[in-house]
Amino acid sequence: MTRPIQLAGLEALAPFLAERGVRRALVITGESRRFVDRLAEHLDSDLPLEVFDGARVHVPRAVVDAAEAALGEADAIVTLGGGAATGLGKALRRVRPSLTFVAIPTTYAGSEQTAVYGVREGEGDKTVGRDEAVRPDAVIHAPELFLTMPKRLTITSLLNALAHPISALSTLAPSDHARDDAGEDPEGEPDALDAPAARAALEAVRRLAWALDQVAEAPSSVRARAAALDAATLAGRVIDGGALGAHHHHAHALGGRFDLPHAELHAALLPHTARALATERPAVYRRIAEAAGHPDLPATLYDLLVRAGAPRSLLELGLPADAEIDPALADARVGRRPSIRARRNARGASVLGPTLADARRAVIVLHGRGADAGCMLAEAERLVGYDPTIALVAPQAPDRRWYPRPYGDPLEDHAGDLDGAIAAARAELDEAVAALGRSRVFLLGFSQGACLAAELLARAKAPIGGVVAIAG
Repeated sequence: MTRPIQLAGLEALAPFLAERGVRRALVITGESRRFVDRLAEHLDSDLPLEVFDGARVHVPRAVVDAAEAALGEADAIVTLGGGAATGLGKALRRVRPSLTFVAIPTTYAGSEQTAVYGVREGEGDKTVGRDEAVRPDAVIHAPELFLTMPKRLTITSLLNALAHPISALSTLAPSDHARDDAGEDPEGEPDALDAPAARAALEAVRRLAWALDQVAEAPSSVRARAAALDAATLAGRVIDGGALGAHHHHAHALGGRFDLPHAELHAALLPHTARALATERPAVYRRIAEAAGHPDLPATLYDLLVRAGAPRSLLELGLPADAEIDPALADARVGRRPSIRARRNARGASVLGPTLADARRAVIVLHGRGADAGCMLAEAERLVGYDPTIALVAPQAPDRRWYPRPYGDPLEDHAGDLDGAIAAARAELDEAVAALGRSRVFLLGFSQGACLAAELLARAKAPIGGVVAIAG
């Protein structure tokens, strides 16, 4: 494996192409052609430069064919953009291995560091593989190209990069049994988390978490942007040398099948794959969370998306409402806030605090239209004052709404939708009442959830401790 030559600044492109004897170059970018003019300023006037601006996410086969036709007599390709441009460059390199390939990333995808490629065939699934032939000859880092990168794109792109080491680490999980002082298990095998590849992945997690904080604090800082780019480079190298975990398999499958935006898809999935890792590989999760500096990493990542105004659900990204997907992605489908502090009851409601048997009071928490149980649970915890004696129980509505019609419509027009919502909320209420008695159980709802709470109380056979109906 030969890594790409690392070059600094756009001014490094012309000397590199001259050294390679390049006579004609094709610049591959997106339809906005962002930074093409700035790039041209650094090239010799006698170097013919063509531009193909049809790069698209997931690299559709039709785009590969169009770009191949545009190559003409070019003996070099220069990709200028994010993963879509880089991915198209890789597809062309497979077709014509003799091409000189220079990648200039403008996002933190890190794919320019890898031999991983992918092409979407027609409307079908995306084919993903590894081929050393697709690796760029050189990568140019130009942090100044990132200074105007919008906050939403910055966060989703960095989370895309963070997915690489986390996904790689998920495939290296050791057993959780006791180890001796040398970090070895009783069989004498070294702890996989202390192997060089794992240490590099954990360092990538640490540096990306630091970069996320720095860029959020000072987005126009060249130093912060350079640090983020270096961290993304390390993350790309980690996934290049490691296996693709469940996170990447989900992302490529969903992206190829439903043509979902790549970076935002990775970002929306990552809180949930991190939460699954906490359950399935707790030792690995603990080391990742420690490296990131966030014990409840799934909640932290989700809240980053909230602050950036980025999509948090697959539905927001364009997943069809009737799409059949892996049941493990049920929470990601609706964008339900994950947390290692919350657990699920038998009906799938999110629960925070003591068991009902040990609680002093219980609050049944009902989220609003378009919201989710996880976020409402976190807000309810704040509203009750982080009281460790109160059990909070938050059921999740299908597709993030309890019923589709406006609350003011005639009752008969709601038909079975409202009945189903009442049944879901009543199941949680009845269990809490059975454990604590009616006077120690409360309903708390926001917006549509507040309307549901009021309707549930109206139908109740006896009073309960109280109802908080916010904006209902």
